[in-house]
Amino acid sequence: CVNLLSLIHLNFSANYFEGPVLSILSYLSQLQVVYVSNNLFEEFIPESFPCLTSASEIDLSSNMFYGMLPLNMTAKMFKLSSFIVKDKV
Repeated sequence: CVNLLSLIHLNFSANYFEGPVLSILSYLSQLQVVYVSNNLFEEFIPESFPCLTSASEIDLSSNMFYGMLPLNMTAKMFKLSSFIVKDKV
């Protein structure tokens, strides 16, 4: 059995994955780098967007997320230096 709760780097980029990913991220609070770009994730961005307080880089681009990003989303993400959410082209 693998314990992923202490995972710090997650790269799911360019795999054609689909399903809920944002709800899974909320369980991985130690993540520092999150790359889930170029997949088929289609999910509503929840008001309680996962608070990844250790994250320095997040790339959600080129998926099918919808909804508004919560205004206070980055309030506790002090290490965040890169946040990418561009659309599919």
